[in-house]
Amino acid sequence: METIEKNDFGQKINYDLLLRPQSLFDIEEAYLWYEGKEKNSGLEFIEQIETSFERVRSYPFSYQIIKKKLRRALVKKFPFGIFLKIREEEILIFVVFNRLGLNSPPLAA
Repeated sequence: METIEKNDFGQKINYDLLLRPQSLFDIEEAYLWYEGKEKNSGLEFIEQIETSFERVRSYPFSYQIIKKKLRRALVKKFPFGIFLKIREEEILIFVVFNRLGLNSPPLAA
């Protein structure tokens, strides 16, 4: 019998994360923008994204529902959010977006 790992709230953790191509593009664009502003700030951005993904995997139901089953997780230290949807055995990452909008950093539309 398979043991299912659970978080403090009794929810299953360690879902598989699936990233849509747009979310990977968003992360790369932001990394390049931050790295161009200050050395190693792009790396710090990537580390915060990875930390956010681990939190999402461990506590997927703790994030605010924005519309229907679409949830939003915020990235610490950076003005970014992550749109996600929880499926039975996986979490789908739709997009990583700049919450401030224009010019900070410029992401492709």
